[in-house]
Amino acid sequence: MKKIINFLLIISITSVSSCSLDSLTTSEAVLGGGAGALAGAGIGSIIGDRIGKKTENMAMIGGIGAGTGILLGSLIHDNRAEANKEKAEIIRRAGEISQRQKQIDKLREQVQSDSSWGRSEVKPWSERYETEVSDYPFQGISLK
Repeated sequence: MKKIINFLLIISITSVSSCSLDSLTTSEAVLGGGAGALAGAGIGSIIGDRIGKKTENMAMIGGIGAGTGILLGSLIHDNRAEANKEKAEIIRRAGEISQRQKQIDKLREQVQSDSSWGRSEVKPWSERYETEVSDYPFQGISLK
């Protein structure tokens, strides 16, 4: 019996370090604590029927069950909060990608309209881009 209690206490102590103090008072933690207390009291009653000291076993194991239930409920709350943050980040990034795609589509339409006469008829290269038209050929860089 003492080995079981020590094992549950070790689990409880290691669980406390993995959850925040704010999540110990959430609805998940309260429901977990209630369920743990009921389960612990039931197990304590069964053990108390076999070895005696029913009330003490119900109180002790019910308390351990309540503490463990609170810790498990707070861990569930923390995991849900982390999952919600990840979902929000995914939605934010999807919005950014959508905006970038709209910009790309707009640029593609602009390039298509600038380089065609209409009905997807492409202009010849000589008419697509304006180049410098000079009567004088390039003479190189002056050294003066």
